[in-house]
Amino acid sequence: MPFLAIVYPPEVDRAFQKELQIQIEALAPDIEGRFVDIVEITQNVISDLGIETIITELSDPDNSENAKTDLGRMWIEEIKSAVRNASSVSSEGKPVIIIDGITALFPAAGPFMLMQSLWNDEQAKLNCPIIVPIPGMVTGPRNYRFLNRIDELMYRGDLL
Repeated sequence: MPFLAIVYPPEVDRAFQKELQIQIEALAPDIEGRFVDIVEITQNVISDLGIETIITELSDPDNSENAKTDLGRMWIEEIKSAVRNASSVSSEGKPVIIIDGITALFPAAGPFMLMQSLWNDEQAKLNCPIIVPIPGMVTGPRNYRFLNRIDELMYRGDLL
C-alpha cells in the first residue's frame, strides 16, 4: 500500500481539487477512485463529542495540548475505519483511495500522523494505493510544509 502525497499551493485548492476529480474520472473504468471525506469525518466526531466539550477542553491551558492530541487521534481512528471500508468494496476497476479535505485535521493532526497511523495499523489490510493531496509547499526531497505552517516528513511513499 504505497502513499502518493501531492503537495500543492493552498491558494489553488479549488482548482487542484477540480483537476484531481477530472483526472480520477478519466482513469475509469480501469481505476476506481474512492474519496474519503475528512471534513465529514471530523464533523461527525465533533458532533458526537459535542462542540461545547471540545471548546472547554481546548480552552483549558493545563490540558489543551493533550485535548488537541486526543482529538487528532479520534479523527485518525475514524479516518482509518473509512479507508478500510473504502478499500474493501469490490469493483471491476483497481481501487485508489483519495484522502479528501485533509485541512480539516489542522491543528489537531496532519498528513504525517495520518499516513504513519495507516501504515502502522492498516498496511496488512489495505490492498490499494492512497493519494494524499496536501496543501502546502515542498521544502526538501522528503519534506513539506503542511498549510505552509507545519514542517512534516513524507511517510513511506512518494512526494510530488
